Amino acid sequence: MAESEHISPDEREAIEAIKGVKEFYSHLGMYLIFAIVFSLSFGLDKPKIFWGVIGWGIGVVIHGLVVYEVVNIFGPKWERRMIEKRLGRKL
Repeated sequence: MAESEHISPDEREAIEAIKGVKEFYSHLGMYLIFAIVFSLSFGLDKPKIFWGVIGWGIGVVIHGLVVYEVVNIFGPKWERRMIEKRLGRKL
């Protein structure tokens, strides 16, 4: 038997949530590194760099809001509905 067969649905949901948090922190770390490097290399006085950093920052904020379920667009309830719709039955 595989290890995944012993995981309850609640545990699986928690594991997926933690993976999402980990991905968010990776995204945040990449953003900070690149924002600092680009700012120091080119300066924020260039519009392309400035708006690139601002745009990516907005993406990081939205990612955080989704991961921490402040904005719950594609959360577990949505996933369950989509799975049930695909299967044509309740889980």
